[in-house]
Amino acid sequence: MLNEITYHLIFGKPLIMYLGITTLLSFLTTATIGFLNFRGNTTIPFKYHPRMAAISITLALIHGTLGYLHISRHCHEELRLHVKVCDILIPHL
Repeated sequence: MLNEITYHLIFGKPLIMYLGITTLLSFLTTATIGFLNFRGNTTIPFKYHPRMAAISITLALIHGTLGYLHISRHCHEELRLHVKVCDILIPHL
């Protein structure tokens, strides 16, 4: 089920790609808020910096988890296929 959500196509690209781009932009926004406040420009108050950091970390965890689940499932299927091929080619004694 998560695999279907992760690779749901939007404009021909998988959802996980858009989630990764959103995560990157969120981290860049967080860094920009902190940098601007460090320089004395408080057009965006500093109170938004920790909030954006929490949002960024949450997005990164979701993005990473979906990617990991896909990779672990894919590797498990390849390992199963490899074991079947080895059983055919090298019979157990």
